[in-house]
Amino acid sequence: MRQGRYRSLVRRIYALRRSRPTLVDLETVQSPILRNIIGFSALDRKAFPDRRKKAHPITIKHNPRVEAWADILLHGVESDKGDKVLQNWAAFAEEDRNTWWDHLLFYFLAKRPDMALPFVYALAHGPEITTMRPEFLADALEHIARLCLIGAKRPHAPEATDFVPIFSSVFRKTLARYPSICSQNLLWTLSRISTPDDLEHVFNLLIESKAYMGFDTVLHFANAFSASGNAQHALRCLHRITEVASSKSAWATMVNRRRFKWSCALLLRKSVRNGKNYHLTNDIVAKFPDLGVKFDITLYNVIMHNAMEAGDYKTAFQVYSLLGENGVEPDKYTYSILLHGCTMTKLAMFDDFAEHCAKVAVELKDPWLATEYLFYLYIRRQEMAPEQAQTAATVGGEADAARMSPPPAALFIMLQGKIKSAFGSGHTHVAKLYLYFVRLIKDQNHPLLNELAKEPIIWNAFLVAFCRQQQFHQASDLIKTMTDSKDDSIPQPNVYTWNIFMRAFFQTKQVRAAERVFDIMKSRGIEPNQDTYEVLVKGYAKAQHIEKIGEFMGHVSEEKQLDPKLLRTLMNIHDRERLMRALDESRMAKEREEKQKREAEKLERERRWNLPQLGSLLSGTRLALPKASSKATSKVKAPKDDDSAPPVRRVAEG
Repeated sequence: MRQGRYRSLVRRIYALRRSRPTLVDLETVQSPILRNIIGFSALDRKAFPDRRKKAHPITIKHNPRVEAWADILLHGVESDKGDKVLQNWAAFAEEDRNTWWDHLLFYFLAKRPDMALPFVYALAHGPEITTMRPEFLADALEHIARLCLIGAKRPHAPEATDFVPIFSSVFRKTLARYPSICSQNLLWTLSRISTPDDLEHVFNLLIESKAYMGFDTVLHFANAFSASGNAQHALRCLHRITEVASSKSAWATMVNRRRFKWSCALLLRKSVRNGKNYHLTNDIVAKFPDLGVKFDITLYNVIMHNAMEAGDYKTAFQVYSLLGENGVEPDKYTYSILLHGCTMTKLAMFDDFAEHCAKVAVELKDPWLATEYLFYLYIRRQEMAPEQAQTAATVGGEADAARMSPPPAALFIMLQGKIKSAFGSGHTHVAKLYLYFVRLIKDQNHPLLNELAKEPIIWNAFLVAFCRQQQFHQASDLIKTMTDSKDDSIPQPNVYTWNIFMRAFFQTKQVRAAERVFDIMKSRGIEPNQDTYEVLVKGYAKAQHIEKIGEFMGHVSEEKQLDPKLLRTLMNIHDRERLMRALDESRMAKEREEKQKREAEKLERERRWNLPQLGSLLSGTRLALPKASSKATSKVKAPKDDDSAPPVRRVAEG
């Protein structure tokens, strides 16, 4: 029972062996081991939704006396849960605490999971309970953590933000003495619900306490650190796996497992964000040999991806040329990564490689690689020579012969090209193409087109064309079609839809109309993004509305503020002195806002980690404790079965 992973297994077996729904009265179960297995088997149906399909329900019958006790414990908890629950729990008689603590725990977990967390804290930090079994606390924490993870949308759902501080405190106080008591599911869930700062604290706590963490659990922590951008701790997790290996052969087996390499690949990929921190790629790659990692195509692909994203196409192709020397074959992802990077550079020097990728797409029958080639041609079509156009037609015919089903992205690229072609042919051609598109969508006879139409991107492409031609009537009709949609066959406008529409009004000096679009966007619950604020600043700059520039400039990121196009727009402001004052005020307001945000975050962290202490509570005057009796002092007696007085009233009178 002190081995968390085995308790979880026993509970699952118990639930699966039930041949019919079961109603259990835990008061009749004398063995605490059986109470643990049966009680948490019943609760697992809420924490693990898949269990509902595989096992009959097990229902706990709660004694009315336990319900009355719970009401007493919850007296006055509206203001500060942790303090009052701990204080109220300490006011009960020692005998009653030892008798009823686990029944109350199951009641809270089943009926009031939001109060179960402070009650677990009270059990660990309140007066000593001689009958306490630590596995109950560990399993209760697992149940609450699972509810936090799945985000149960039901009354009295627990708060994930308060979980890690209480877990850490209970673990140090009670559970750390038993290295294997926490189930791996609890530790895995911790890696999912922790904030980046809390995650580091939890991992350090588990390592210091020498808690048992399995291979996959450590990988989950590594993946969580990688996702949050903490490359140092992600590497520490990977090193941790190699440190606990029993032998060199075991080490080699672990580091060459596919999921270990996937964690390495995730670490590499997440260390680079939007082309930034590219230098970390070399630092991390240099440490992989110390782990005993053998590079495969997945890791090479990530290295090439990072290089291409950072604009270092020379390094990317150097790695590509080394694949053969290292006995590694490129796959379809290799070509897609490199070709996409070539497309973004817009350089003619990659035309030969692009044609090679097209042939590979036909050989591999890979529609996504073929789509990347189509995108390359779309971007390069302005400089494309006639023979290249012929190559595109040839590859298209070969792709058709290979019977590759095009993904929606390929259809979007072709439609985008058709829209641009219609745009250059006259004002009516785009409108006719749009009406034809809508008719095909409503016919529901073209599954691929209908799949594409479920996303706003193709609708936004038509909207851009209408706005560029200043066809605002057609643009308004398009948005009305999207907003009036009652099903998922036509999407609702997204933030980019409103940005396109708002930009068009600013460009035609219709400032009030643009502001109206912005108000509509916010009223529909769409959060502005960086592009939104850039549109607003540029639009107000064009209209010489300096106060409005100052109002929204604080929302623009520092990187966007240094954008040459935005700077050129601001240079057209006539009253430079007034503009500089507005920008200074905006900068100072942003600094004040960021300072307030940091202070609020600091106060919130202090609130979460400032847990109640029993001594300070009992020395205070917030709870009027009962008068001393001959057998016990300052204790609340358990309610009798025939006692008709309301529990809360009894506490208040005491």
